[in-house]
Amino acid sequence: MNPSDPEGRKHWIPADEVPYGILRISADGRILEANHSLAEMLGYSSREELMQLSARELFFDPEDRERVMSQFPLQIKGVELIWNRRDGTPIPIQLSGRMIYDAQGKLSELEGIVLDWSPQREALDVLRLQRDLAINLSAAGDFSAIIEALLETVLQLEGVDGAGIYLLDPATGSLQLRAAKGGSEYLLQTIRSYPPESEKTRKLMQGGTLYAKPRDLSPPIAEAFLREDVRFVGIVPVQDKGRVVASLNFISRTQDFVSLATRHAVEVIAQWIGRSVARVQAEEALKASQQNLQNLFDSLPDLVFIVDEDFKLLDVNPAVEKRLGYRKEELLGKNISIVHPPEPQSEVLAVQARIYRGEQTLVSRPFIAKDGALIPAETWVVRGYWGGKSVAFGLGRDLSEIHKTLRALQESEQRFRAVFENAAIGLVLTDLEGKILEANSMICQLSWLPPEKILGRNYRDFVHPEDLEALEEQLQRLLNEQLPWVQWEGQHLRADGTAHWGRVTFSLMTLSDGALQEIVAIVEDIDPRKQAEKALRQSESRLEHIIASLPDVLVVTDLEGTVRFANHANPHMTPESAPGISIPLLAAEEYREEVRRAYAQCAARKIVQDLVARDVKDLWWRVRIIPLIEEDEVRELIIFASDITAQQKAQEAVLSEQRLLRRLLELQERDRQMTAYELHDGFAQQLAAALLYLENYLGLREGDPALAERQFHDGLKLIRRGLDEVRRLISGLRPLILDEAGVLQAVEYLVAEQRQRTGQEIVFKHDVRFRRLAPLLETAVFRIVQESLGNACRHSRSDFIRIELYQAAEQLHIKVVDEGVGFDPEKVAPERFGLRGIRERARLLDGQAVIHSQSGEGTTVHVILPLVYPAETKDEG
Repeated sequence: MNPSDPEGRKHWIPADEVPYGILRISADGRILEANHSLAEMLGYSSREELMQLSARELFFDPEDRERVMSQFPLQIKGVELIWNRRDGTPIPIQLSGRMIYDAQGKLSELEGIVLDWSPQREALDVLRLQRDLAINLSAAGDFSAIIEALLETVLQLEGVDGAGIYLLDPATGSLQLRAAKGGSEYLLQTIRSYPPESEKTRKLMQGGTLYAKPRDLSPPIAEAFLREDVRFVGIVPVQDKGRVVASLNFISRTQDFVSLATRHAVEVIAQWIGRSVARVQAEEALKASQQNLQNLFDSLPDLVFIVDEDFKLLDVNPAVEKRLGYRKEELLGKNISIVHPPEPQSEVLAVQARIYRGEQTLVSRPFIAKDGALIPAETWVVRGYWGGKSVAFGLGRDLSEIHKTLRALQESEQRFRAVFENAAIGLVLTDLEGKILEANSMICQLSWLPPEKILGRNYRDFVHPEDLEALEEQLQRLLNEQLPWVQWEGQHLRADGTAHWGRVTFSLMTLSDGALQEIVAIVEDIDPRKQAEKALRQSESRLEHIIASLPDVLVVTDLEGTVRFANHANPHMTPESAPGISIPLLAAEEYREEVRRAYAQCAARKIVQDLVARDVKDLWWRVRIIPLIEEDEVRELIIFASDITAQQKAQEAVLSEQRLLRRLLELQERDRQMTAYELHDGFAQQLAAALLYLENYLGLREGDPALAERQFHDGLKLIRRGLDEVRRLISGLRPLILDEAGVLQAVEYLVAEQRQRTGQEIVFKHDVRFRRLAPLLETAVFRIVQESLGNACRHSRSDFIRIELYQAAEQLHIKVVDEGVGFDPEKVAPERFGLRGIRERARLLDGQAVIHSQSGEGTTVHVILPLVYPAETKDEG
């Protein structure tokens, strides 16, 4: 059957139901058929998307395709290859199939089955890894050798060029480098430890694994890795019984991506490290336990004897040597009877037999010292093992002091009774039912009753009915759970029916055989404390009300500035949302470092810090940071913040007004100076020359009338020219036409002058209903037009300028428009006062000025002013 014909091809149909991939490729590399399983295996959304690729794009190594086509001309069985997934990650696959040739014997197609070989390959790698680890670890003698073997195994993995093991320091919570291979001394010094607060340590302690490229890490570590030409980094947590105890780090200098198989193998090694760490820690704990046991044995004040089944001494502690006067060498191997007074042999053997049968554990026999002194004692005996042998342990208690104590106890019984009666705290002894057997004088004082009215009654009779249930609950816990003591607070009744608060500690008195006998109640008068607590609650309530009512914001933070409490809502938080917010991050960026410094100084120096800062919402705050000191240590910080935005803006406005006034004064002085220069250089010079001509005229009038006549006429010309100059200066300062005819004629005059001077086309249009305005307003309008027109003529390079004055309701609109080069109003130098003068004139007259300009689009100055008419008249039209 020829597979290339339709009849043969109908037997090969991609089946989406099968769990493996099915693929058909043409000889030129086109994908002819692919099922959904293959598309899903390679990360594509559909088989149609996969079929748009060339077969060459599937191979991770392009040479693999030629190798497959050349080495397997007829049939392919289980060839392992690396293909590309859609996201660029490699995937190991196993390819089986056949080559199909046409009638001329030319390769036509390749059809095959594709299996995801990742699980099998990883399983084989893990098995090999476990085998090698088992061999290496079996030959390792100590923990260092184990670590060495584990690192050697890691370095055998594909793509791994260096590895290190970090152990957790329980005292500090940091990860400390224990051993490493494949890294330079510089690299090891740079990453010798990971502090507990680092992001990597926190992630590791939560069981997280980190695989990354160096540039994705923090700067110091990233720089160290890049300097070593590291291309890939892996950090794997090492756990023992769910608890992180170490981390296993590895690097690759050859691969940008380490395979999943290598990662899995590293994680398996991490498990071995966890077991090894646990084993070593267990061994160290065992050694420490043994040492502690030996220390305990050596430091016990009681006499310890260890005897074998024949009651021969195997060991004694130093207390035996010290108390009995023997050296250990004198006792070892001897029968225990050497330290007891002589007794009949039969009695000694009987006691020893009962001890070994477990019938007797206490031996009340005195010890005899080496010097013959008798020491009253009792010895507790238990069976056990020592050095693998069945032994008996004897713990001998020297009763000399106890005997003295008993005698002292008998002597102090009367003193104790006196103390019981005169104690400053109430003492009550009851039976298990609550019947009062004894009560001291303080109980009488608290209940206002004599002893005969108290003894024999039940303790419950003196408890307020509201608190009886809570009392019964505590007494039942004491009796049923065999607790050493319970405590209860409640109200007690006095003889007159009034109540007082008491705190009672109930404890059980037992007999020597453990049987319950009586209950001891210690009664404390806490009535003053309860009153104080009530007053404190009232005080706290008042304080909370005061804090909540404060106009200022009050915030309590930790030493880093994280909010724990806020008194009321403000632009950044509410009392409910406040906890967890960082105060430094609320400050505007240019003030954050200053806020952090204030926090650090307040916490370190315990000194109140004051500062003024702007927040991210452009509000200004006066802030006082106060350290909250407990036991000479700053625990928290209290912040009082006052909103001074209005004050700050007012202050800024005052400063701005001051700067404006200073600028106006400077401009006024400059104008005066310029006027003085012009008067001196123009009018004054011309007037002086005219005076000179006229004086010459007087001197020549008799001698040379013709020359005198010329001198006279030249003087008149200079006087007329000076008069014109004075008129020009007066017009520049304030045109007379403004006072005589009003602002419209003054602007017409200004436009005519500017046309004549510059030659530019200037159009003036107006549509107003008033005849005259208040002088101050007319002056402002004229100066605004004068400044705007002057700027347009000097800077715009525009051949056409339009001026409009029109009235809308009770407002006057002024527009000066040019079609020139334009400019950025925000980039005008502060010393250039023209535009600012326009804005300030408008503001001072309760108006507004808008200056719109863009590069290449001309400039529009639009000023809106409220109309103000002369005091004596107002246009009603």
